[in-house]
Amino acid sequence: MSFTVLSRDGSSPVTLAEAKAQSRIVHDSEDSLIQSYITASVELCESHAQKLVQLSTVKSYFDDSDTEIELNRPVRAINAIKYIDADGAEQSITADYTVLSQYDNGVLLSLDVVPDYQQIWVEYVAGYDDYTVTGSELEVINSGTLTVPTTFKIACLMLVSHMYNNREAVSDFQRYELPMGVKHMLDSLRYYA
Repeated sequence: MSFTVLSRDGSSPVTLAEAKAQSRIVHDSEDSLIQSYITASVELCESHAQKLVQLSTVKSYFDDSDTEIELNRPVRAINAIKYIDADGAEQSITADYTVLSQYDNGVLLSLDVVPDYQQIWVEYVAGYDDYTVTGSELEVINSGTLTVPTTFKIACLMLVSHMYNNREAVSDFQRYELPMGVKHMLDSLRYYA
């Protein structure tokens, strides 16, 4: 499975004030730099944990051998299931699927009718924050508010502080990762199939 983020709602699980408090910064002269560090840390943490935290519209692609489709991000709603048929035309699946299970905000779908297809993709909304039903969804999985895991937020704050305090790619000092550092926290959130 591969996926593409089509759009994000723009909200961040870490605020500028929280990042400045974590790094003990009391001035405003580097706010845009710190905001860049926040964006980078959230993207790095999302990538490592294999979860989308910012509310996002996503397109996940599956190959022609998949009859069960696993969406392992915090799924909020399924917007569309489409495929390219044997003739190369785009087709939609509207009601020919079943939600087999929901786990830790992930979803396992089964195609009731397996079309002859070359590639299939699912467009869905994933992430935390408040999700309001729009009415255009095929199926709502999780509406309302899901809270960003505290470990994710702390990992992002630790990364922002590290980026702020270590602005170069190399150092004159040898440094070691803390045993209960960022990677350890994000590994606890990661989904292993």
